Amino acid sequence: MLAMSDAFKLTPETADTTGRPVPLIEDLKTLGRFRAKMTAQAQSVNVARMMFDRPYAFDRIALAHSSSDTSLQRLALQLFAQYSKADGAQH
Repeated sequence: MLAMSDAFKLTPETADTTGRPVPLIEDLKTLGRFRAKMTAQAQSVNVARMMFDRPYAFDRIALAHSSSDTSLQRLALQLFAQYSKADGAQH
């Protein structure tokens, strides 16, 4: 199993004022659909890591986008857009 990436370490940018990690995205419904579609392709997805670990999330999104399942490809693009939007909000 992959360890948490270095980017997951809490910094002032990734934590709120109480020290709790701030999710990159909060769309659990879409993340659940993503996990189900990836499971159907025999690929695992950890939703919690998708919410907080950017390198892991982008790795899973890239893997999904390379799938032959067009609905999974579209979902990967949708998630990529949500993560990109979150990146813009942080800067």
